[in-house]
Amino acid sequence: MADRLWFFDTHPPPVAETSGLYITNHSETVAGKVRRTIVGMHVILAPGHANGLFDGLCVRPDTGVDPKQPTVGLHALLLVCDRLQIDGELWLPECDVTIHARRVEFGPNGRIKTTPQRWTRPAGADAEHTSTDPRRGEDGAHGRKAGDITVWAGESVETGSLAQGRFEAIGGAGQDPGQGKDGVAGRSVATFTEHSVFWEADWPFGDNTWHPTFNAGGSSAC
Repeated sequence: MADRLWFFDTHPPPVAETSGLYITNHSETVAGKVRRTIVGMHVILAPGHANGLFDGLCVRPDTGVDPKQPTVGLHALLLVCDRLQIDGELWLPECDVTIHARRVEFGPNGRIKTTPQRWTRPAGADAEHTSTDPRRGEDGAHGRKAGDITVWAGESVETGSLAQGRFEAIGGAGQDPGQGKDGVAGRSVATFTEHSVFWEADWPFGDNTWHPTFNAGGSSAC
């Protein structure tokens, strides 16, 4: 029986650069601050993409921050890749974003936003008017700082134009204060409907200073 040699095709199609096989996604907490690092060949940040990066990072626009207990979900994001593609508005409130890429591509709506979230309560607590628990109006909370955005890139490409710009880092507005208490009623005083002034002594401040003059009827004239 003649010898036979069997050959197998061991060369499957190459894996796409956008594949998750080339992406590492690491998070760590240092001194209470969450830092995330994403490294890859061609990293795509787009809503609904299979890699899940955009949906896992982006904060929903209908959320807010509690002025009593303000928290930040992600404090720092580092993106390192050959090619970075951004589609859609990636909102990372108060997060410091650093990008190292050879090429950064923005889709029609692609942008990064680090502006803080709105307050869940627009104003501080009002003053308490009851005598059993008097309380002044509460001061509003200070506005929150936006995250810094740092980009190191060889080139940047935009598809279309965006009026809002590709990056937004606007500090948040301060919270309005609470309403103060009603003022205390003043003291009633007597009123005069007619009053005459008489000066019986010499003007004590010298002739070169201003002094009132008096009419014959005794009322002062300025």
